[in-house]
Amino acid sequence: MEKDVEIRRPFVGLFDDALVLYQMATDISERIANTNALLARHSILTSAMSLEAAANSCLDMLRPRGKTMDDLERMTVIGKYDAYLLGRGGGKVLDRGAREVQPISEMKALRDSIVHPKTITCVFDKFSSDCYSRKLDIYPHLQITIENNSWFADDAEQVIRKTIGFLRYYFVEQCEHTSEEVKKILCSESMEEDGKTIYEDISNKGKEVANNLNLDLGFLGLNKKK
Repeated sequence: MEKDVEIRRPFVGLFDDALVLYQMATDISERIANTNALLARHSILTSAMSLEAAANSCLDMLRPRGKTMDDLERMTVIGKYDAYLLGRGGGKVLDRGAREVQPISEMKALRDSIVHPKTITCVFDKFSSDCYSRKLDIYPHLQITIENNSWFADDAEQVIRKTIGFLRYYFVEQCEHTSEEVKKILCSESMEEDGKTIYEDISNKGKEVANNLNLDLGFLGLNKKK
């Protein structure tokens, strides 16, 4: 019996989910604010997960084995991206203060904020005897509130754009990879009967959303025009 070998890499599926969930949040009427927030929150979390998935795929390309892989997997997301840069030679590491890099640390913080208890200090502005406005702190680089129950479609879009901004900075400017090289790192692959390798792309809905947002995903080897 012949066996087909597929290599599954999670980045594309996760990022596609982030795009589609954002669009679903956008399409929800403002009268259903709780559902809008739910969909936006999951879009934002999936964007954050896609960044870690991409970092793990980079590590996998280094072909570490045994304890070395165990040690690498315990690193922070940015540490994983650094490990891949260093593993390629050249002595490069990411500038933590770079505009494109700073939001990535905040994405880790927002993921942690959802699964850990926390105390939030709230400030209220009084507009009238019975009307108050609650002020919320924001992540300064992501430019979204720290309170995940107050995330909406606009916040999900912002995080998607920050995700793509970082990936472009990393793969194009720092790694100097071509879109073909990036595709082989991030996209699942399978082989046809004629021996041709087929790489995963985002869904038609994901492509529609990316196009509506004017997102250029070509550097990732995704959504390329035929």
